[in-house]
Amino acid sequence: MHRDPRITRPARGFAYMEVIIATVILALIIPPALDALNSGVASNRHTIADGQRQLKLVGRYEELMTGPYATLDAAQAGKATPSALSDPPGTPDRVLVYIAGWDADDADADGDPNTGVDPDILWMRLEIENTPLNIDTLVVP
Repeated sequence: MHRDPRITRPARGFAYMEVIIATVILALIIPPALDALNSGVASNRHTIADGQRQLKLVGRYEELMTGPYATLDAAQAGKATPSALSDPPGTPDRVLVYIAGWDADDADADGDPNTGVDPDILWMRLEIENTPLNIDTLVVP
């Protein structure tokens, strides 16, 4: 079996130009992919921090709800003023506690739940300072 010299063997491997083109394509694709991964990791860090804040908020809520009603009643400061049950200023992820009377029956017929407050019912709001995280509830003895 003698081969004809005019018949060329098929090339094995990649040509230099193919390698250059593949390298350029990878160089264009990799940075945006790495940037997307970095954004995902950063987002995860924020989610974890928000989860920890939410747990702190719920923990304080449960602590206040299991305590005596008289403590909450004595700490009323109004809807716009944090009560004495709030964390001190400068505390990281400071929990603010607002407590005010509540007009459940609207006996004064003004439609405002903050006027003509009823005995033995309080409005309470807990929030993490400078975040959108909050809990609103009504409390009765």
